[in-house]
Amino acid sequence: MSVNAPAEAALALLDATVKDTSLKVTLVTGDTIVVQYTTMPNNLPNTYGNYLAIWQNDQVGWDLPPSDPIQVIPTNTQQGTANFGGLTVADLPYTIGYAVGPVRTAAQLYGNVCSSAYVPAGSKGEYTPFSSTVTLAFLGSTSVLVTVTTPASCQPKTNGAWLGLWRGESASYNNPPDYSVPININGNTGTVGFNNVRIGVGLNYTIGLYMTGWSSTPTQLVQKSLASSLTFTGGSVS
Repeated sequence: MSVNAPAEAALALLDATVKDTSLKVTLVTGDTIVVQYTTMPNNLPNTYGNYLAIWQNDQVGWDLPPSDPIQVIPTNTQQGTANFGGLTVADLPYTIGYAVGPVRTAAQLYGNVCSSAYVPAGSKGEYTPFSSTVTLAFLGSTSVLVTVTTPASCQPKTNGAWLGLWRGESASYNNPPDYSVPININGNTGTVGFNNVRIGVGLNYTIGLYMTGWSSTPTQLVQKSLASSLTFTGGSVS
C-alpha cells in the first residue's frame, strides 16, 4: 500500500525508538549451539505459541522440516536461553529461528519466524544475528510510510503479516489499533504506508509489526505475533 508522500509536507521527527525480538548465539561447541532470546514487552511466549527452530541451512527453512523438533518456549517470560545438541557444527552451517507464533498450517509453515542467528560451518565466533524491524521513511500530518524488513526469503503477504498504528508509546497484544494495513509484499524488505491518519505535532505514536493474523475486518485481527515496533514523536517543521 503506497503513500503519496511528495504531495504532503513532511513533519519533523523529534524522536524514534525501535524495539524488536532479538536472538543471539552465546556458545558454540562441536555439537551444541546455545542461544539467548529477548522478545517484545508484554509478550507471553508460551501462551502465544512462540518457539525456536534450527535448520541445517544458511537461512530459515520456511517450509522445510527443522533439523531437530521445534522447542516451544516453556515460560511466559520475555527472555531466556535454549540449546540445540547433537549437531555437527564443524562441518555444516546452521540457522536458528525465533517464532512469535505457532507453526502455520499453510505456506509459509514457519512464517512466524521473525528473528534468526546464523552459525557458519567451522565457526570461530562470527555468528550473524537478524531481527525484523520497522523504520520510518516518511512522516506527514495525514500519512506515514515505513520500511519493513523481515528475514531472507520471508513472504509477508502470503503469511498475512500486517502493521498496526496506535497513539501512545507501545503496540498492543489486546487493544485494537487505531489504524491497520496489510503488508502486501512477498519480499523481505519493502515500504508500507498508512493513509488518512491523524498525526499530531508533539504526540507519540507506535507502529507494530505482526508476522501473521491480518484481517480486513478490524475486530478479527489477530494481535499475538508482534515482532517489532517503532515509536515516534512528530514535530512541526520550522
